[in-house]
Amino acid sequence: LPTETLQELLDMHRVSEREATEVFMKNSFKDVDHLFQKKLAVQLVKKRDDFCKQNQEASSDRCSALLQDIFSPLEEEVKMGIYSKPGGYRLFIQKLQDLKKKYHEEPRKGIQAEEILQTYLKSKESVTDAILQTDKILTKKEKEIEVEHAKAESAQASAKMVEEMQIKYQQMMEEKEKSYQEHV
Repeated sequence: LPTETLQELLDMHRVSEREATEVFMKNSFKDVDHLFQKKLAVQLVKKRDDFCKQNQEASSDRCSALLQDIFSPLEEEVKMGIYSKPGGYRLFIQKLQDLKKKYHEEPRKGIQAEEILQTYLKSKESVTDAILQTDKILTKKEKEIEVEHAKAESAQASAKMVEEMQIKYQQMMEEKEKSYQEHV
């Protein structure tokens, strides 16, 4: 853990679930009403949900550590006041884009990668706004364009995050249906 996608984890679980069911079926007897097989199915669902939660936590931990490593130089530069000058906002945004690209290039972030990044970026919006306000050289029109671009990017990222959550939910529902069908 973390797996790169939810589907990767669900695929591994499906194989394990199938093996566990086969072992159970080979060793069970007098399970006339399939009572014990149903109990096994419930336990397997609990295990799958537990692994999904562990996967999510491992992904969150990995992404948080990665963000700290990648973005700490930027935070130090902000503290030193490097971006508190004319044109500093543009430099800050460029550096931010470069660091986001570096973050996206890192492997094995897991399923929480985008959500953790967006949470981090939202927590730094006040810093971004302060740098923007300090940057007096930009014309009013240029400031509006930059702000709208940042908001549009944030809205796009939020929409992407919602879409990913819908896909994850759909995958979980399909997996539950597959598991149910196999047990039937």
